[in-house]
Amino acid sequence: MRTIVYALFPLLFAMACIKGEDVRRATYPPNFHYITQGEIRGTMGQLAVQIQALDTLMQQAETPLRSDRQKIIGILETMQTLARDLTKGKETNHPQLNRSAPLLENRINRALFGARRNPPNYYFAGTVSGACEYCHAPRHRADAAGQSVLTRR
Repeated sequence: MRTIVYALFPLLFAMACIKGEDVRRATYPPNFHYITQGEIRGTMGQLAVQIQALDTLMQQAETPLRSDRQKIIGILETMQTLARDLTKGKETNHPQLNRSAPLLENRINRALFGARRNPPNYYFAGTVSGACEYCHAPRHRADAAGQSVLTRR
């Protein structure tokens, strides 16, 4: 029995020293991006903050002020970077993200293009948060009397 333990010790020691990312690097193809739950939550949280800031600017007036244009462009650029960094343009281990990330990136790119135009067109900037509902459908709906009702998923 000791011989088996001594024979397996180097293998067990090597396995203990190997990190998950090293295994993934050796086992997944180069066009695959493994995303941890922490990365998804962190990036989605940052996107949510940017969406809230964008919605706040878009709701302040029917037409955002000229001084808000740079803020809107900055928010959209940050969102564009976050969306790109999430998938890095590769297939991931998160199927819903694989389906929906291109839609979100497309919506952000169109919003950014419109905001940079002269005169700016904020139509798509106003619809960016709607792209989130592809994955994050609202859990509340209004009933006939306008009261919020929790929907079951």
